[in-house]
Amino acid sequence: MCTRAVLGYHIAFREYSRYDVVKTIENALEPHRARMFTIAGLGYGPQDGFPSGRLPELAYVTWEWIKLDNAKANLARETLNSLCEFVGCVADAGPKYSPDERPYIERFFGTIANRLSSRLPGYTGAHPRDLRRALADPKGDLRLYVSLDELSELVEYSISRYNGTPHAGLNNARHSKRWNISCAANRRL
Repeated sequence: MCTRAVLGYHIAFREYSRYDVVKTIENALEPHRARMFTIAGLGYGPQDGFPSGRLPELAYVTWEWIKLDNAKANLARETLNSLCEFVGCVADAGPKYSPDERPYIERFFGTIANRLSSRLPGYTGAHPRDLRRALADPKGDLRLYVSLDELSELVEYSISRYNGTPHAGLNNARHSKRWNISCAANRRL
């Protein structure tokens, strides 16, 4: 494995569809453009970012294999055609109800849940007695709600930080240090 960095993302404000999956694929391939943050205290750290934003030669680099879960949007004909024909990769949906078969993305989603979504107003918690559920209830205080622009900034910041954080599965190396070592050797055009 070259890296566990997130290549791109797309925010869907409803149940995601095959179009959202295709947009995410496009965003993973296109050069990442850094954002100007308006929320005080947010910014890119020295190790943070996205592979194609740190190394422009990684823009439009494709992958050979992708693991998906069995969501209908992931397995829609349009999604699989985009992956297999445009990207040129093999799609592997893996067994149903087996998150252990996709540990990297499951760990990433767990990180996002712990660092971002559990801190947003309206978070429902992991169970009815989850303390974070009570802390995320704004009780009508509109100042505590997050706007769509703020949410976009928070997602960008969270993923960028995730990409720049040392990872135990990479012998505590940062994702970005591995980008310049092995990704260029795995480049496909």
